[in-house]
Amino acid sequence: MTDWNALRLEYVTSGLSYRALAEKYGVSYRGLRSRGGAEGWPDLRRAHRDRLLREAMDSDARRYAERMERIRSVSDRLLEKLEKAVEELELQSVVHRIREDRDGVLVTQERREAAQTGMVDRPGLKQISSALRDIKEVQMLCSELDRQEQQARIAMLERQAREQPEDQTLTVVLEGDVEAYAQ
Repeated sequence: MTDWNALRLEYVTSGLSYRALAEKYGVSYRGLRSRGGAEGWPDLRRAHRDRLLREAMDSDARRYAERMERIRSVSDRLLEKLEKAVEELELQSVVHRIREDRDGVLVTQERREAAQTGMVDRPGLKQISSALRDIKEVQMLCSELDRQEQQARIAMLERQAREQPEDQTLTVVLEGDVEAYAQ
């Protein structure tokens, strides 16, 4: 006796054709095709593939969002440290290096004293500026990755729309700052 549930399940979840399934299970191709058409197996297959695709896209989107959140979190923490460093620039000590010749050997001694208010540690300022540029580059990279991901999703949806029968409607919902992607 033919297990039609197993046939339907395999047709819906695999890429096998009616002909391949008929050969595999030793049933009539015409009978299988007739039953599959009457029970709407192709529609079930499309719905199954659509659900799998949505789940995969949702999973990818969640992982991507988590990764972006981690990048933003690190950027925020770094920015907080940079803000603190900027506040401390005026509090840095001035280092005086004194070189002395002691019995033919050059010896360097350092003497530190508090900086006067308003003095700026220029090397420290350069390091902070460099770090801020790095943060900006990371944020720009994230924006570019967001744009590329959105373009890939739109291309995939366009492919799906071309594959849909004309009597079906495909609805596309864009999330986020759509204007940023239009530029």
